[in-house]
Amino acid sequence: MSALVTLFSSYRIYDLATALGVKFLDKFAAVIDYRSTRRVLELIWVAVGAAINIYLQKSKIKIKEILSCPANEKICLRIWYLYYEWFAIWKTHLTRIRYGNYELQKFGLAAFAPLFPAAGKSNYATSVTHFLANLEKYPLLEKKLRLCASINLAREGHYPAFDEALETHGKDGHRS
Repeated sequence: MSALVTLFSSYRIYDLATALGVKFLDKFAAVIDYRSTRRVLELIWVAVGAAINIYLQKSKIKIKEILSCPANEKICLRIWYLYYEWFAIWKTHLTRIRYGNYELQKFGLAAFAPLFPAAGKSNYATSVTHFLANLEKYPLLEKKLRLCASINLAREGHYPAFDEALETHGKDGHRS
């Protein structure tokens, strides 16, 4: 999630967050409150999706034309379309975690992984690469993960991923 904030910080995501009522942008940028940041990014995602839909209808173009146009055309539209797509991947990954679907978690993580280096999240990039490499190296590990993809640590029906648990509760199990 912090990768999306970092990647789109140059594209006025903070202005959108402020318009949605975010008061402490430094805390938003650092993802201090995981749930609040997630909700703000979700609201931005909905607004971006609606704006793209309105633009496509008024311009009478198809969604596939957004990324197929020449690189120097429709730059703003292309950037925010990518936000819409990448947030959808992250949101789907989160949903997969909550339902304990290992296959979908793995593929969602692999799809989102290329964003980490671009956002300067080298620790995430390294750990995801290491994790995916270990799955290839140790098929028995993957077999076990298929049996127990998520562990209920918070409440019934909620299955936080390791990174979500760290962002929510901090490395010591609580936020100071």
